[in-house]
Amino acid sequence: MNRFANTSRYIYAILSGIPIGLILLVFGIRGISLDEGNLYKRTGVVKELKEKEGLVFLKLNNEYEYYHTGIPERVEIINENIQIGDKVTVYRIKNNEGLYFIEKLVKNNAVLIEFNKAPLVPFISLLLGSLIIIAGIIYLAQNFSDLFGGNKEKMEDFIDPWRKNKT
Repeated sequence: MNRFANTSRYIYAILSGIPIGLILLVFGIRGISLDEGNLYKRTGVVKELKEKEGLVFLKLNNEYEYYHTGIPERVEIINENIQIGDKVTVYRIKNNEGLYFIEKLVKNNAVLIEFNKAPLVPFISLLLGSLIIIAGIIYLAQNFSDLFGGNKEKMEDFIDPWRKNKT
């Protein structure tokens, strides 16, 4: 291994490995802590209802954006129970501007689409993020000399262990 390879591995761990682990960790924490209290609620009358390429788009009279879903069971429920002019309450995840995915749908105090938390994906993300961060920190702590190209004698002995005996 040359000096550049050792240095680039160390920098890669700092600039990409640990940040990816942190992103996965944050995503996992946000997903696990998500509940109905974190949903944005909007009530209105259905102004437009259209289906395109397996997706259903729903627009309320007091909104500019379309709420949508592509889950087949939810598409079927909306097609069977919702019509233009119905008063509905749509729930979506807060702080996700531009993402108007229907998480829960209520019509006349009857819940048509129940909010289902997906605990497996955030939990896996939390686990992977933790493992990547721990592995990155261990690598950085044990191989600090890689930042400056590594220990040259150790590398030479690894490449040619018989060199010491060839004097």
